[in-house]
Amino acid sequence: MAGTTPRATIDAARSLLQAGCHRELIEALVDPADLSKVLAKKSMDDLVKGFVEEDKPKDLMKVLDRSRAVTPTADETTHITMFDTGSGVLRMHEIDGRWYIKN
Repeated sequence: MAGTTPRATIDAARSLLQAGCHRELIEALVDPADLSKVLAKKSMDDLVKGFVEEDKPKDLMKVLDRSRAVTPTADETTHITMFDTGSGVLRMHEIDGRWYIKN
């Protein structure tokens, strides 16, 4: 799911959220190294359950919608692109040609 551009990744993430595909969203959007650290402490099922119960899908959709409306800044050295929405910053990290959320 992680796209080849930050905007493509945002659009794909929105589609997964709208479809209620939370597990797929987490697997595809969370930086693999960060996901491995989390999964060392809890199961994917528990992670997804907490994500949904804490109303994170709604919060993430708001962030993604706001990010679509701004021009990002990119740092070619760190492979991080930031979307400053005025109410927060969405950071996306490119790893092997794919983009992940890095907040």
